[in-house]
Amino acid sequence: MRTGFDKYNAGDAKATELYEAAFGQNADKSKVDETIKALETGTLNVKTPTETSFRKDEIASVPWKQQKGSDRWIAGNARFSTAFHGSYQWDFL
Repeated sequence: MRTGFDKYNAGDAKATELYEAAFGQNADKSKVDETIKALETGTLNVKTPTETSFRKDEIASVPWKQQKGSDRWIAGNARFSTAFHGSYQWDFL
């Protein structure tokens, strides 16, 4: 990630294409850089509410639902706010 981000910052055309495909054209570079640093050190702190609307400083939410006939709870798709990716939401399975 770091190499691609550094190439993007240097204006490399292919890196710019990949960066914008991953994070969107309006992504906050400082947030992306902070996240890469956190991943490099193995420490990434986020707030994860259980609703899909976001409040200040929240970058992700994970909806939970109880499995029918069980005490087990299942996480739904993670949703990322515009503060992280520069787009409304991204769903991951």
